[in-house]
Amino acid sequence: MLNGCSLNCSQPDSARDNDWKILSSKDTLYKMIYDGDSRGSTALEGDTTVEYSLRVPASWTLDGTVLTDSNNNKIAEIAPVVLLSQGEEAEFLDYKAIEGKVLSKEPISVAEFKGRKVILQTSTESGTWYPHMYLLSDGMLGFTFTMYSPNQTRDKAEEKLFDRIVQTIRFKEITCENI
Repeated sequence: MLNGCSLNCSQPDSARDNDWKILSSKDTLYKMIYDGDSRGSTALEGDTTVEYSLRVPASWTLDGTVLTDSNNNKIAEIAPVVLLSQGEEAEFLDYKAIEGKVLSKEPISVAEFKGRKVILQTSTESGTWYPHMYLLSDGMLGFTFTMYSPNQTRDKAEEKLFDRIVQTIRFKEITCENI
């Protein structure tokens, strides 16, 4: 159990996917909270969890909610899955940049989820990064997966890799005690 999230790694489904692995997670379910223009999340009371999986390159590792590549560079981060109240989906999917510049914001769909892909440009002490945020919702759940590009220019091949990973996200089960 890592930060309220248990993670299991399994082998790929077929030999052609030897460079990929499946990450399965059973995570505490959260709810949205608001403070003025800011939004965040807090864990739901009781034993409420959501289980999901995704495929990532086999060389990636997980530390808490952060994925790193084979060079130990932070490459992705999984935010807590939130249970959306009626009417919250539109606000959840309408990402507003806190820092950095929004380069693009486009609609996407993954299985039964609709969402937004947001590409940002942000400066750090080590240079410019291009976070790719994927916000997904089925009207009941909200899922945010952020992937980071350390390249100093936008990398289309890397962007296609990120899109491919997001297309593998699948939700398996929600268990609840007090929803």
